[in-house]
Amino acid sequence: MEILTQIQKEKFLRVSGVEFSADLNGRFFTSMAKEMFLSISSLSGQFETSYPNKRNKFSPWIFTYIIEEETGNLICELVHRMTNNRTYGWDKLGNELPREILHKYFPNEFAFSDSASIEEAIERVQKYIKECKERNYLEQMTMTTKALQKKAEELRIQADTLSKVSIEWQTSISIDCADLTKDKADEIIGMLDKSKSKNPAIYYFEIIGYRTEEDEDIVSRLKEYKDKKERACPKIKERPESDYLYVGSVKKIKLQDRLKQHLGFLSRQTYSLQLSHWAKDLELELKFHYAWLDEINLTELVESAIAEELKPLVGKMA
Repeated sequence: MEILTQIQKEKFLRVSGVEFSADLNGRFFTSMAKEMFLSISSLSGQFETSYPNKRNKFSPWIFTYIIEEETGNLICELVHRMTNNRTYGWDKLGNELPREILHKYFPNEFAFSDSASIEEAIERVQKYIKECKERNYLEQMTMTTKALQKKAEELRIQADTLSKVSIEWQTSISIDCADLTKDKADEIIGMLDKSKSKNPAIYYFEIIGYRTEEDEDIVSRLKEYKDKKERACPKIKERPESDYLYVGSVKKIKLQDRLKQHLGFLSRQTYSLQLSHWAKDLELELKFHYAWLDEINLTELVESAIAEELKPLVGKMA
């Protein structure tokens, strides 16, 4: 006994692009689309079909069908993640089934009929597109709200942890830039505590004194050198006077290497103070303060908090 009538098989082929066979498992992928729409599909027991349709940019689709045992009715659905599902249905004589029967198996927003005019179809698609845009906006708003709430919770936890952080500052190191040679730089770096040299660290440079000339200060001298573009120097923005030159931190590189970079004896391309190249004539005197940290994830937060408090002349503030 035939499961589908000949006209139902023709309808099946026209919608799915696959000839009906009793071996079909109920769910398979198809690249067939209804001519006027980028229709799509969904089911279970899957195989691909090579049925071509240049109008459809979203192949493959998933095609689902159900055959009612008592009535012989054929009900089909096309689904794709890029749009809504489409449902079709015919009785054994090829007559279209009412939406009530289609929606009993596949509730959806579009049920297509062979007799629907192009104008009606276009109007319904335009209405659907408008609804999708509104829905997408709401989804974006919901997603944004959730993302902000998640970030707020992360910051709350970090703030709570940050308030409990204990920072033990090590013995500060004096730096006389007028006498800053490579050997002197090695001597300064040798004064650093070595007990936690692989730990992240926070540090800052305090200004002790410098020789001034009319219309010249530390920032203008650094900017003059930076404009030569011989070496990478830190950000310079207009800021109020401060007793602190720079605040920084290290996470994965050693503090010894970072300090040597600031003194001006490593890479030209790494952003740093490059002190030996512009601060000698100023006779700039500094104190280098530093502390080891145990929690690497809090390094930047600690740096930001200290920079906000000290308000250094150059470098980032947050």
